[in-house]
Amino acid sequence: MNPILIIMGVITLLILVLQWIMPKVVEPTVPFGVRVPPDRLQDPAVRKAKKTYARGLFFVFLICVAAWSALWRFGLRGTTLEMVALMLPLMPLFLDFALYYTIHRALLRTKRDERWMDGYRQVITVDTHGATRRRAVSWKWSLPTVVLLLAGFAAGILRYPQIPHVFPVHFNVRGVANGFATKSFMSVFTLSFLGLGLFILMIVLQRATLQTSGNLDPADPVGSAQRITLRIKRLFHASWLLIAFVNASLFLGELSMWGVISKAPSTMMLTTMLPIVAGIIVLIFMLGSFTRKASDGVAQGSESARVVRRDDDANWVLGAFYFNREDPRWLVEKRFGVGFTANFAHPLSWVLLGGVVVVVVVSILLVPHVKKG
Repeated sequence: MNPILIIMGVITLLILVLQWIMPKVVEPTVPFGVRVPPDRLQDPAVRKAKKTYARGLFFVFLICVAAWSALWRFGLRGTTLEMVALMLPLMPLFLDFALYYTIHRALLRTKRDERWMDGYRQVITVDTHGATRRRAVSWKWSLPTVVLLLAGFAAGILRYPQIPHVFPVHFNVRGVANGFATKSFMSVFTLSFLGLGLFILMIVLQRATLQTSGNLDPADPVGSAQRITLRIKRLFHASWLLIAFVNASLFLGELSMWGVISKAPSTMMLTTMLPIVAGIIVLIFMLGSFTRKASDGVAQGSESARVVRRDDDANWVLGAFYFNREDPRWLVEKRFGVGFTANFAHPLSWVLLGGVVVVVVVSILLVPHVKKG
């Protein structure tokens, strides 16, 4: 069996595990992207939504297994297998979003029909004490990435004289080189600069996130601020570890291009993809800590005080994309999943997104004289 098919199957399975965890790690008062008051968390509609998601995700799993089995059964070869197998992990992403949006719409309709927010005073409470969050996140978690980046540049400098004038930069599923580049500083260190770009992007996102004011529970602002700080701390610790695993994969990919390690198909696949698999596994275990604290995300005083966060469902397009011109923040907490998403009504979000695209395109264009074999 082709190693790329095995690895893509494992990655697809891990993505499904992450999707199964997601409803358990989101803020309890926004199940499936719908803002609900605390006394509705055990409503039959919410319980039904969770059961529907679990059943739907099981069917997504069956579809992915069928697709993987078809690839194995039909015995695709060469570039066709490579392209189809690489797209396999995209299948659970698209199917899961379709499932999520269907449940989101049903729950949102129930909330409106039954007027769940009636009788509550809706309040916006903002946390402006970003210094506490900044102290909670340790930069020590970025050290593995720094070490790998330095190792990549150092190894490239030492290996540079031995690299031929034209060297392979891409290999097919059989381990045969089918892409070449003329030797230059940019072509040799392309993956190192890609890793450096990820490192810089992570720093920018972390600093921006730590300076973003949090949306607190008005019934328990102190406890809510503490929970946000804890979530951010765990999020960035997990993110730095994942970035380190990605850089490990890039480093091993460089060693393959430079001829330091074997170009045998199985060896190349294992050395470059296993760090990604390991990173996803570590991320799953770290996200597991969120599930154990999920019940702590609801203030016990919210129901008695009849005070809740403002109903901002209208600002979330498809229940996942935030668009609010009146909100000065350009980063907000996600409605589904862990982490932050952009406020797509904020110009800075589009500037940064455009900057990332420009960096990627320029990096590709600066690799000189790429030839396909």
